[in-house]
Amino acid sequence: MLFGMAAVAMVCAVGMAPPPLVEAAVPLPATSRALPRLGVMVDVGLPDGAGASLLYRPLPGLRLAVGGMTNAVSAGLRAGLTLEPLRTFVRPSLTLEGGHYFEGNANAVARRVSGDPSFDSQLLERFSYDFANAHLGLEIGAARRLSFFLHAGVSRVWLDVANVSETLQRATQTGWSAQPVHVQLNSVSAKLGFILFFS
Repeated sequence: MLFGMAAVAMVCAVGMAPPPLVEAAVPLPATSRALPRLGVMVDVGLPDGAGASLLYRPLPGLRLAVGGMTNAVSAGLRAGLTLEPLRTFVRPSLTLEGGHYFEGNANAVARRVSGDPSFDSQLLERFSYDFANAHLGLEIGAARRLSFFLHAGVSRVWLDVANVSETLQRATQTGWSAQPVHVQLNSVSAKLGFILFFS
């Protein structure tokens, strides 16, 4: 009798034992996933003109860019970096960059802008410049893939005016000569575009 009751008690105790613990895998939140590192940027503005760049993101808040540009006169190259500390849908940014435009003849552009088909100036035959931008920006969109931006700030432009002697001699019909003129300009600037990260 006692043996039977003890056996029943043991069976009940075994039946009521808690199940073994199983560790469940908890997925990480989306914000902790690594951001894509490679992308492209397309933009238009002044003094940059129209540009397309390759992007590399070594850190979540840092974006590096290098690419080409055109200002309807000649081609150019540009490089820069952008600090983007937040990963919200709407976020601020700071961009520092510099670029160089190779020599080109700007007379065709001057004729279109002025409406004078006979316009021609030796001063515009070798048109080129360098520039540096410091822009604050507003980026809108997903930081992981596609976003649009508006950047605005200040730019410094270094412009070399060639053919000064030739222009002076033609205008005065004399043998006067002059050195090329180096011009430095500071102005407000802006650009807008979009960014697409793919890897």
